[in-house]
Amino acid sequence: MPVANEYIIELPQLTDLLPTKDELLTIINTKISDNTDPEIKAGFNTLPWDAASWYSINDNVKINDTISKFIASDDSITSSYFLQPEQETVLEGKSWITVKENGSMIKPHLAYDGPAGREGAVLMYSISPESFDITFTDQVAESLPPAQDIFTHTCSYPVLVNSKIPLCYQETHAWTNLYIGMYYDTVDWDWLLNHHTNGTLLTL
Repeated sequence: MPVANEYIIELPQLTDLLPTKDELLTIINTKISDNTDPEIKAGFNTLPWDAASWYSINDNVKINDTISKFIASDDSITSSYFLQPEQETVLEGKSWITVKENGSMIKPHLAYDGPAGREGAVLMYSISPESFDITFTDQVAESLPPAQDIFTHTCSYPVLVNSKIPLCYQETHAWTNLYIGMYYDTVDWDWLLNHHTNGTLLTL
């Protein structure tokens, strides 16, 4: 059974909706050099994330169609990491391919630390390798004493991640990942989890 708890919601049913891994690798090979979003890359480079680059891919029909399958909160779901105040009720799809270099890990951090009052979740899908281990911690990396692991899971399917609990990627091998921001107004993780349990999170 796919895992659904306070940390993650596995969504294997999205595998056939999203681009195939071969398609995503083709996007990287053909568009990565001229499709980097400077604002996104500059923003993430100010955070303590080790050797990870971010590349915007907002023109993919399959990705945008997948985002549209998620329930909206009063029609105000947004999918944008750098959200402008005037965009708060706009349905907008933004996604990235992230590439982590070999030999580094990604330290405990919040996957979303945006405007106050906005709750977030992140949809991730490992392109290469086939799966990835995600570990949630009790605090971010800069905290003292050091962060302690509280939940670890190997994700082989598209997975919705609770972005309000610190998380990290401890494996040091190279990793290419599809990342889609799913940011809502006025809802929290329990709201998303309840809709998933009731079968109303997605319209398929």
